[in-house]
Amino acid sequence: MKLSIKDVNFDERGLIPVVVQHGRTRHVLTLAYMNAESLRKTLDTGETWFWSRSRSRLWHKGETSGNTQRVVGVLLDCDGDALTVLVIPSGPACHTGSESCFHNELQETTPFGDVPVAGSTNFAEALESLYRLVASRKRERPEGSYTTYLFDQGLDKILKKVGEESAETIIAAKNDDRNDLVKEISDLLYHLMVLLVERGLSLEEVRDELVMMITATNPLEQLLDFAVDVAREAGKITLRYYQGSFVAERKADNSFVTIADREAEAYLRARIAEAFPDDSILGEEEGEQPGSSNRRWILDPIDGTYSFVHGVPLYAVLIGLEFKSEPILGVVNLPALGELVYAARGLGCFWNGESAHVSATASLDQSLLLSTDFGVCAQYGLGPAAEALQRQVHARRTWGDAYGHVLVATGRADIMLDSVMNVWDCAALLPILEEAGGTFTDWNGTRTIHGGNAISTNGLLFDRVMETVSHKSDRL
Repeated sequence: MKLSIKDVNFDERGLIPVVVQHGRTRHVLTLAYMNAESLRKTLDTGETWFWSRSRSRLWHKGETSGNTQRVVGVLLDCDGDALTVLVIPSGPACHTGSESCFHNELQETTPFGDVPVAGSTNFAEALESLYRLVASRKRERPEGSYTTYLFDQGLDKILKKVGEESAETIIAAKNDDRNDLVKEISDLLYHLMVLLVERGLSLEEVRDELVMMITATNPLEQLLDFAVDVAREAGKITLRYYQGSFVAERKADNSFVTIADREAEAYLRARIAEAFPDDSILGEEEGEQPGSSNRRWILDPIDGTYSFVHGVPLYAVLIGLEFKSEPILGVVNLPALGELVYAARGLGCFWNGESAHVSATASLDQSLLLSTDFGVCAQYGLGPAAEALQRQVHARRTWGDAYGHVLVATGRADIMLDSVMNVWDCAALLPILEEAGGTFTDWNGTRTIHGGNAISTNGLLFDRVMETVSHKSDRL
């Protein structure tokens, strides 16, 4: 039944309790309160807004932490005096960093911990109950228990049963017997639980790996939304100093660094660490912070600091994300130009919210070639290749640094050359170029963010460019 706000029964204080659940797992994340205004803002914005009873004001979940909650459903109970809000969270729900605010188990409930919940509709809870039951069998070894028998026989017997149940599951699937298949899958899951307990593995370890697998596919959109948001905010930090008065220092490599670089990177690190505390972070200014997950955020708070220092708007905030060393996400924010380009594996490339694609230029003599500095190419043994390409193209310009690669990704240029690049210069660009339909490689034509240099093309010109480069470069 479809209901409206007028059907909600707020209490005498004008509030209604709200249970926030994960939209996919149905795990309870938190309990909060809404008034009519916060409920309307939740429905209008698609993110959770609540009424803070302690501060007597509206608050937007994630307004300081960045851990927003995208609303996918709002349910009103049968009496109209309580709500359930289903969300896809962008980070932990609890201020402690836990996924859920409900993470402390009452000691008095532990005697019931090994009893499965009959008829439970929560698959995760059923698995957890089964795991606890199997673990208790290993500890207590009750006589006559099949599980006790497996543990007494040892690892080889358990592995043999896992193999047998896997084969029986395959046979049931081939026979197209639905009931038999359900039974065999259940048997296989049970024996896998026995194997987990025998080898000392927790269900949480498996869950974390599954979360990583999921993150690398669909909820990547969630990570992309987070990266776009923090890139925007970091860009605002840089604008406070842009064309203003500040000290530009020289680093060991003679490149510039400013207070804007340091503040923007510090902000990005803090937001990422708060939202994803297990992820590692590599930034140009502060080095690497190791993590325990398979994800690594790679940051360049100001790419094109030379432009920034001289008041030229061709600088960018770069955020890249790797999963198991594969670049899967990139954001380039050009705050002084008001341009934001971002992409994630399988989701496409976007330019200020609109789909972006490389150009359709198919011949070098019609192409626009860019470089940060054509003259520098010679210093790295790439001068002849750069000169050969310049002779073959229609036009050349020095619209450089990340901006040049963005111009290729958005179809405004066709080729971009960079003779020297660090990993934080490249990490955001590879997924952006590829999702836009182009290529991002080193000067050897290898798809990488670790090549020390880079070439972006619209894809159609890649073979011709690499043919020229491979014949003319001194160092290739």
